[in-house]
Formats: sequence, C-alpha cells, structure tokens
Amino acid sequence: DIFINQSKYALESLKKYDFESCDPVDTPMVEKSKLDEDKEEKVVDPSHYRGSAYRKPRTCSKRIFRYLRGTIHWGLWYPKDFSIALTAFADADHA
Repeated sequence: DIFINQSKYALESLKKYDFESCDPVDTPMVEKSKLDEDKEEKVVDPSHYRGSAYRKPRTCSKRIFRYLRGTIHWGLWYPKDFSIALTAFADADHA
C-alpha cells in the first residue's frame, strides 16, 4: 500500500504562522454564508472598506489554517491491489 500526505509541511506551516494550537474546523469556508444580490445597485464608498484591508484576508487565512489543522493527517491511499488507469493529455500543436 502507498499513503501520501503533506502532514509535515502542514505542521511546519501552522508553526511558522503561529496556528499550532488553533481550534480545527470541518470546512475551509464558513458554512451557510448568506450573500444577497444588490438589486438596488447602490453606489458604495470604497474608503469604507480600506480600514478592513488587513482584517478580511487575515480572517480568511485564519479559517484556512484552522481547516488545515483539522485535516493534517488526510492524504491519498493507494491499496496494492488497486489498478489505476492513467490518462494523459498533451498539446502537440504549441508554437
């Protein structure tokens, strides 16, 4: 059998960015996040969002690290008696 994962890399990344002891989550994205269509097409003042330029990406990356924390030992497992049909494509018409 062959098992492939990136647990060492994941642990190094969690340690590097100080997320070693964060609480894990089941999904990389917030579940049931409600996005509404702007039917009125209101004009938005972009300066309103400039103050949160750091906060939003930090929140998103924190969620991803928390997901990574909960899935460190996930990987691909190939049993020895499993046959794999490999398919490859090539662009032979490139310049």
